Amino acid sequence: MTVVNEVRGKIANEDLEREEGMISREVVLRVDRLIWTAESGKVEAPQEIRQQAAGWVFNNNNGTGERPFALTNASRLEVGHSYVTALDWVDDPCSKDVMKGSWVGLGAFGTIPFDSGILGLGEVEGRIQDLRGVRVDIPTLRTDVAGKSVEELAAQLSTAERKKIAPHPTECEPED
Repeated sequence: MTVVNEVRGKIANEDLEREEGMISREVVLRVDRLIWTAESGKVEAPQEIRQQAAGWVFNNNNGTGERPFALTNASRLEVGHSYVTALDWVDDPCSKDVMKGSWVGLGAFGTIPFDSGILGLGEVEGRIQDLRGVRVDIPTLRTDVAGKSVEELAAQLSTAERKKIAPHPTECEPED
């Protein structure tokens, strides 16, 4: 996937009054290639998805102003950079239509930088990382595949043992 756009969120009124807080961000990701899919997939992979991503923090009280925010050892999802990420289809519990729902990422650590077609090369924590910068003290999928080709990752996924996971909540909450 390649991040093609970002939309800055609005600052909450209480944060404006306090003059410190967080600013949300939504990114638009173009799906460049499908590497692997579960056999039971009932919904076709999208051409693009929108998802919430780390935005900015600001503090006008102490003079630090605004700065980008990133989770430790996770990609911030920056415009122009490419990533390999795991997506899951979540049915809309308020609808009986199986085509209603949304694609969601499977966690910040399931996203692998993929600039120049190399797994592990690219943006992490808002900074460009080469393969020497891959943290091995925090084992993740990214550490396991750093430097490998996307074909090697696809081969690993196709032979991986499937684990039973807890189903997503099915209670309808219309205000969400």
